Amino acid sequence: MHIREFEYVITVSEEKNFTRAAEKLFISQPSLSQSIKKIETHFNIKIFNRDKGVVTITTEGEIFIHYSKEIIQSINHMKSDFEKLVNAKTNTLDLGMPYHLGNLLMPGIISDFCKQYSDIKVSIHEATSTKLEEMIENEIIDIAILPLPLKNDKLEYTPFFKDEFVLIMSPSNHLNKYAYEHEDGKMYFNLLDAKDATFNLGIQGQRIRTINDIIFKKVGLKPKVNLGSSNIETMKNIALSGMGVTLLPKHYIDETKVNYYHLEKEQNFIWTASIVYNNFSELSESSLKLISMLKSHYAY
Repeated sequence: MHIREFEYVITVSEEKNFTRAAEKLFISQPSLSQSIKKIETHFNIKIFNRDKGVVTITTEGEIFIHYSKEIIQSINHMKSDFEKLVNAKTNTLDLGMPYHLGNLLMPGIISDFCKQYSDIKVSIHEATSTKLEEMIENEIIDIAILPLPLKNDKLEYTPFFKDEFVLIMSPSNHLNKYAYEHEDGKMYFNLLDAKDATFNLGIQGQRIRTINDIIFKKVGLKPKVNLGSSNIETMKNIALSGMGVTLLPKHYIDETKVNYYHLEKEQNFIWTASIVYNNFSELSESSLKLISMLKSHYAY
């Protein structure tokens, strides 16, 4: 068997749907079904039950998936160990960053880091926050820049930047009338006044969406979702065009060009960017140098 076939089974188990799994794996659905059938025939087992489009995992399937994950993790560890041997004589840093967050916080830092430590070879890996957590756990990358909260509570982290969430809307949105000036001179908004508004939110599983849901739970608000998007710029620009509202960290916007409001402390969530890793005591000198630079730059 090829390692790819183990990945096929794991992806189907995660998606609970052959069509979605095939799209995620960039293969056709018939090819995926054929591969799964081939595996089942090879081991004389049934991994999935399929009934009217609903996919469930059999007891045999649970065992197969468990060992498939162990096999893939072992292979990744083996690759990582070989790479460490190859790079033993050079300083390297494999750094993971989410697409949007990395673009906001890291360009200047990476440039300064490479100038100050020209002997360290930095490799950037961009992916979703969830995928980056997996890459850290499997030792594919050394560290990652991620927003809290983490999904994997086994990982360790060092915070270096904090920000508040703000409510963004078009200047023409009728909800602007509910905004009020705080004693600190800033304009605020009570989210309960947006109970009938439509919200542009991230997709389920996205870190921004997770935090949005935490805020809604704190407020006791069940939002009407107007748009679900994985693109933060899309959520923001659609709100500014007059369609719905959105909640984002203030650092994600240009304060001079965007109409936004602060939230009271009891309604807000402190967005925290952190350097995430497996074990602080095992971090390389390269990783420690970047952590020190980030904390110094953002005066955390």
